[in-house]
Amino acid sequence: MVESEAFVNSDSSVIIEVNRVKYCIVLQAAFSKLLNATFQHINQLELVERTFEITKKDGIIRHGLITKITFNNVEMSNIPSKAFFSSLAEVRIQDSKIGEIHQEAFSAIQITTIHLLNSTIDTIRSEACPSGSLISNFKISRCNISKLESRAVMCASSNFSIQFSRIRDIETGAINATSAYVNLISNEIINFKSSALGFNSWNKILIEQNMIKNLEANSIYGEHAQQLKNEFSFIDNDIFNPENNSLSFVSTLEEGSIVFTGNYFNVQCHCFLNEWLGNLTKTTKNINAIMNSSFCTVDDLLSRCYELKTGLINMVNFTEMVCAPGNVIKCEHYNGEEKVVNITNPIFLNNSASQHNWLVVILAVTGFVVLVIIVMFIFLLISGGRWLKRKGYFRNMHYSPNETSNDEENTIVTMDQDSEEHKLELPEELTQEYLEYLKTRLEDPSTHQETCEMIERLYEMFIIEDNYENNNRQDEEAHLYEELANMQTQPTERKSIENMQNGPLSILRMMEERFNLQYIDTEEERTKPSPLVNEYSEPSDAAVHLYSELKQNQKQIERNEKNDSLKSGGSGSMAARPLPNKPDDAYNRAGPSSLD
Repeated sequence: MVESEAFVNSDSSVIIEVNRVKYCIVLQAAFSKLLNATFQHINQLELVERTFEITKKDGIIRHGLITKITFNNVEMSNIPSKAFFSSLAEVRIQDSKIGEIHQEAFSAIQITTIHLLNSTIDTIRSEACPSGSLISNFKISRCNISKLESRAVMCASSNFSIQFSRIRDIETGAINATSAYVNLISNEIINFKSSALGFNSWNKILIEQNMIKNLEANSIYGEHAQQLKNEFSFIDNDIFNPENNSLSFVSTLEEGSIVFTGNYFNVQCHCFLNEWLGNLTKTTKNINAIMNSSFCTVDDLLSRCYELKTGLINMVNFTEMVCAPGNVIKCEHYNGEEKVVNITNPIFLNNSASQHNWLVVILAVTGFVVLVIIVMFIFLLISGGRWLKRKGYFRNMHYSPNETSNDEENTIVTMDQDSEEHKLELPEELTQEYLEYLKTRLEDPSTHQETCEMIERLYEMFIIEDNYENNNRQDEEAHLYEELANMQTQPTERKSIENMQNGPLSILRMMEERFNLQYIDTEEERTKPSPLVNEYSEPSDAAVHLYSELKQNQKQIERNEKNDSLKSGGSGSMAARPLPNKPDDAYNRAGPSSLD
């Protein structure tokens, strides 16, 4: 930071250089007696109003203005009003980026030179260079300027020059200066508005090798000094969309003071080019000279006919070859004057097409977002429906064949909240308390149908599936009894189809019996002593262990005989027969005593 009046106590001239900093701010009247100031390689430079106000001028202007201010490779968001308040010898801004140059930014009474070189400027505001200032040399070179607002440059200038720059918009009355010499050379201008350039008391204006996309009516105007010899040159310019009267300044000039040559107009060549140029220049006195040095575009057929490399031809030559009375077109090589135009320049990018492309991108992104929202909504709807169905909220309503609904058509049937609060859910395991609860609900008419459905689901889950899983194991045990004990194969424990036909109550009773049997089996398994490890230590123990297992399961066999009503009497007596005693092991018998 350079504070206000930082060098007020210094009697000598100040030379300051700020180099390679990220941020720098210079406050009001920071330099009381400034000779030279240089700001370079600064990421963000901030100026305030009257930053360069020199309060001590003794000895500085004795031999003329000598204060120079240079900005090199800096970035400024704006140049505020009255930033350059005192008279200066030179203000040079190069390789820099400036957001806006505000009104009266260069408000000094006199600045010898302002040079904007190779910089990017967003907007030069109205009266940035006011009419009360004298800028001897105002030069803009190799700059990229987005907009010159109306009345942006109003100062008096001996030499005003814009060279090798690209300007998007020059508004109406943007440059209205009193200048002796004006040079517009090798610039690319997209929109050259009406009355954009106005010069008073000019001596020489040179507009050369400029590429102008849109040139509006009365684009250049001015008053020249009558007592001096004036010269206006319009040379080698490429005009793509000229309006009528866009070159009307030609009509105000004397025939000997204008040089109009080598210009290209993006118009299809035709036989009435003299009338078209008359509307363009608002005069007919110099039409022949203008046509003799101007170019137009021929169509593809004539371009191939005359073997034109660029498709451009001199206007006079075209009229002589094509438009002469009684002339017959002969396809032969054209040896006349041609011109090359660069149509790949970025100024030819169609702005409307670019805007249309952006609109397409925005619509595509919006459509994609809407599609994603719709897909998510459908997904949530399906997931929510499945969750509600899983929780039982979408329970089907069944009617008997002779039962009809009392509800009228096109009516919405509401469910009682009390019934929704007592919905049945599948239990993780079957308990005696839950079976008793089902029996109670089965007797209630309001919950009878729901309870029946739940009983059927429990039957399928806990009875049928268990029978499928235990079927093979039970068949193997029955086969073991048949082989060892001469027993008949025991059928698996199943309820007959007749019980299923008796209704939900019989199914519920069967599940209670099944639950009681499983409970008894579980208790017996819990109290049964497990065989010792040494019983299986040798292969000879297998037979002994088999008999012990059969004896332990004898009670279970007797209980199954009582419950099974389909067993025959013979097989029952066979099963009731006691098993033989535990066989003796030949190796365990007592042998003759060795003591005898």
